[in-house]
Amino acid sequence: MIYTWVGFLISSIPTAIFYRGHWLTYGLILLVIFLSFFLFVRRIHEFAVGILKKWFHLKIDLPFINLRKSVPVILSTAAIWAAWTISFYLFLQAFGTELSPLCAFAFPLSVSFGLIAVFVPGGLGVREGIIVGYLVLAGMEPGLATSIAFFNRFAFIAGEVFIFLLGLAARKKVNNSERRISNIEY
Repeated sequence: MIYTWVGFLISSIPTAIFYRGHWLTYGLILLVIFLSFFLFVRRIHEFAVGILKKWFHLKIDLPFINLRKSVPVILSTAAIWAAWTISFYLFLQAFGTELSPLCAFAFPLSVSFGLIAVFVPGGLGVREGIIVGYLVLAGMEPGLATSIAFFNRFAFIAGEVFIFLLGLAARKKVNNSERRISNIEY
């Protein structure tokens, strides 16, 4: 929840600057305010969880988050988002675009919406649609914006596959080391 909230938070400020007066900006700011109160104000959190339980007739376990205790997590999450946003800006620059650096905030916005899009797995299509819409509103040609969104998803999946394979190899190496140690007789 904090990862998504920080993603919306850091993308709402540049979006409000870049798209002043656009109805989507107001919607995003209201979403950030709602999530802030939902996550960090106990009464509102309990009220919202109660409503969700009534609507969905499920046992919903969304723990309350103490803002003071979660500051280190929020700061480290913000650092992760900053790295992702800078890398997306460099990715945009690789296409020879001459857009405002504020366009890089399309990435945290798209990923955050992709995470809460429960109707599609992994936000497939949601992330790309938001990136395309953000870049087109910034003045980019729709074809180039679509290509950037597609290649961004491809690069992201390739990175996730690489991390998975790296973790698998590390696990295998650790298992082999443990096996060798357990075979040593004392």
